[in-house]
Amino acid sequence: MKLYSDRNLRQLKAVRLKFLRNSRGFLRAYRFPIIALAAAAALDCISTTHFMLYERDHMSEVHPVFFWAAAWFGPVCGPIVGKSIQIVFGLIATVYVRPYASLLLWATTVLYSYAFLHNLYVTEVFTVWARTSGG
Repeated sequence: MKLYSDRNLRQLKAVRLKFLRNSRGFLRAYRFPIIALAAAAALDCISTTHFMLYERDHMSEVHPVFFWAAAWFGPVCGPIVGKSIQIVFGLIATVYVRPYASLLLWATTVLYSYAFLHNLYVTEVFTVWARTSGG
């Protein structure tokens, strides 16, 4: 019994070829947006860890990848694993749709930056900072 058809095999080969063709020079061409994305992702990861430790209930996380990563690896390693999974799969998808790479990378950077600021707001870091700085 055959589990695949020749047509499906040709389609999978076409997807693979498109990915390989789009991956040539990808990191060099998009190095600055990728660096900005990595910085925003790191800040989001740190603030998510702070949020989970502050709340003392890492099961209150809304994002399913972070929820399961925190359930399996804890509130410190979970966000690191979750963010790594997000970035790896996101970059793979972005390579595949390379004509939209710049838009996707910058939009994701903005969203990660917003998530970072939101986590700080939720954990009242801004409120404590304003009180201690006399603001």
